[in-house]
Amino acid sequence: MFNFKKEKSMDHVFFGEKRVDIPRLSVGKWMSLMEKIEILPQTVANIIAARDTEMFWPSAVVGVLMASEEVITLVSVLADVTEEEAKEADLIQLHDFLKATIERNNLDEAAKKYRAAIQSVVGRLQAVKNPN
Repeated sequence: MFNFKKEKSMDHVFFGEKRVDIPRLSVGKWMSLMEKIEILPQTVANIIAARDTEMFWPSAVVGVLMASEEVITLVSVLADVTEEEAKEADLIQLHDFLKATIERNNLDEAAKKYRAAIQSVVGRLQAVKNPN
């Protein structure tokens, strides 16, 4: 009736027939990722900006196509596979890979810590700027 078993975290997924291990994200891997991100942030911003206009659907379709290519590039860097091997994965396999990577590297907690650190620095800078 109830499933109380804790879901075991995945240590690999398959892209087509190729087994791909879930990576540990080192600083070097993060640097490689940041070098590869080119259009994804702007594409997301363009789609959001067009959401209440007649250009939303054309922007969304073009944006999804462009973002898909960028996601394949990012997955290939994360997984240490070629882009062609990453393209062999279906959408569920890509989702499972990204989800397992986020969970393995505890990225939710890392994002919270970095956000808190940035807010602390901004608060201190504002205090210095406005000592009253």
